[in-house]
Amino acid sequence: MIIFSKKVHLLLFIIFVSSILFSKIILSNNFFYIIFFIILVSYIFLMLYFHNSKNIEFYIFIPFLISTVQNIYLGMNINYITGIELKLLLSLHMLLLYSLFFNYYILFPIKNKYYFNFFKYMLLLLIVHSLVLFIFKGANTMAFLASLRNIMSPFVFFMLGYIVSNKININNYFKLVIYLGYFIIFFGLLELFIIQDLWLSLNISDLWLKKDLNIQEHGFPGNFYGKESGEYVRRMVSTFADPVNLGTAMFMILMISWLKKYYFLMFLSFISVILIISKGALLGILIFIWIYIKNKFHILFSYISAVILISLGLAFVYISFLNNSMSLFLHFSGFISSLTELPNNLLGRGVGNIGVLATQLSKVTFETGITESGLGLIIGQLGIIGLLIYLLFFSSLLKHTKFIEDIRIKIFLQTTILSIFFNIIFNEVALSPNSSGIYFTIFGIFFASKKINKIQGKT
Repeated sequence: MIIFSKKVHLLLFIIFVSSILFSKIILSNNFFYIIFFIILVSYIFLMLYFHNSKNIEFYIFIPFLISTVQNIYLGMNINYITGIELKLLLSLHMLLLYSLFFNYYILFPIKNKYYFNFFKYMLLLLIVHSLVLFIFKGANTMAFLASLRNIMSPFVFFMLGYIVSNKININNYFKLVIYLGYFIIFFGLLELFIIQDLWLSLNISDLWLKKDLNIQEHGFPGNFYGKESGEYVRRMVSTFADPVNLGTAMFMILMISWLKKYYFLMFLSFISVILIISKGALLGILIFIWIYIKNKFHILFSYISAVILISLGLAFVYISFLNNSMSLFLHFSGFISSLTELPNNLLGRGVGNIGVLATQLSKVTFETGITESGLGLIIGQLGIIGLLIYLLFFSSLLKHTKFIEDIRIKIFLQTTILSIFFNIIFNEVALSPNSSGIYFTIFGIFFASKKINKIQGKT
């Protein structure tokens, strides 16, 4: 077998995406669907052929890479793409993810099957419960599939990372994230300060309209601006064209740069979090400070720091309310509403009947106060069963960190687990593959082994 360098694998990926886009430009709709699947299947076979090479981490990295840059290449070609075709192209990273998952599940022996099966059965229970509710409660098919994809994503990404954990070099995977992190920050600074109409040139308006999303009079999506400081301020959106997904990804880049001791990138990531005005990432930073103190100093300091950090968080919330920023209120009230409505809908109202995706893809949704909350969405759609499964999932991840001997890795994992958990509580978008994928892939890679001592500094 020929073992290619990562540059060659990157080139093959670029050729793969370019071939799909080029075929869309030159072919009619019917022929495009045929060619799309031919190209997709060919690339999947290529990935599987190289599954024993030292470059498998690049293929596990691809879903995150596509999430990062897809709005750029789709915006550039949006005039040739219909709304239905756009939904297919937006699913490209998930098609690759599931292809890798099922094939690697068959090809690779799994270490500690008992632990892996524990998560597999939780996912199967989620799927079965979702299907039963779909039969009895009904839902728009597209809304059901889109919502189910988000609910399943953390488990699927986690299990993929678990499956390949003994086949990839985690340090090489982190290198890919770090390189992409520099690119994301550079692009963000470019579109925020130097070429401020860059996303207009990339047809953000047409792209968002074909996604069935709203555009403001100035041509940008509404979340390009934040009002937490009292006046509307342009936010960094970088390659994602979405400050919410960007903020979640940027916090993981910040944590990886801390773990790997790339302190300049860590500094740039922190500045980016400020420019994004990412509430989720800022909460993650507070969690990181507390976890760091908790693991490094006397327990008394952890209690004192917890009080100080909670006070800082509440102060930020209070200032946001004073400045008429209603987004925070929606995040809090959405989650609280899911708890108050739970007793009347103990088994849930059905996947695809509540939430942003349900409103976007379906004309008929339940009357509810559940908004802008990922965990609230799970409670509203899947009831007590969904809530218990997700709580069990996260509590299992946290419990497993007690086996970690390396304090730096323990801080990294405890911080990122708690960060994405609270992000999911207060943000529906955090459930999406674009936000959660990289987190749970890394969790799966680490948690396949109880003794985690593979991380070094800069390599």
